[in-house]
Amino acid sequence: MNPIKLQQYNNVDKQYVWEAYVRAMKPHIEKMWGWDNAWQKDTFEKSLIEYETFMLLNVSERVGYVQVKYNLESTFLSMLILSPHWQSKGIGPNILDTLQSHYREKPITLRCFQVNKSAFDFYSSNGFEVVSTDDYFISMIRHRAMVK
Repeated sequence: MNPIKLQQYNNVDKQYVWEAYVRAMKPHIEKMWGWDNAWQKDTFEKSLIEYETFMLLNVSERVGYVQVKYNLESTFLSMLILSPHWQSKGIGPNILDTLQSHYREKPITLRCFQVNKSAFDFYSSNGFEVVSTDDYFISMIRHRAMVK
């Protein structure tokens, strides 16, 4: 497999990103609050403004996307979504390490749905530690890239 490249999002990617978001997030959101398509679409549009979005590419094939927000203390990971065919192939850990190494080894922070056990397990196995929990979310941090 070729190395996965991060490419800056542009509007031609919008439908792909929306469909990937719905596929990955809808089952969890439905369990917690129910899915309101208009509200989700509005929130999705706002995320494209608030977060820096990168397409994940294997050569020219889209395999997923990532959204981040940089601040002084950390890199906040809002979304890391891979197409189902590309999951469990080592891409996720590599993207995490790439993000962390490109941004001055800052810690990465995120919030994961409590109901999304597979995401929690993925992040836990990739060096993230629980910082806090509430009724819906688990807040996590990873201080440094994983040693390979």
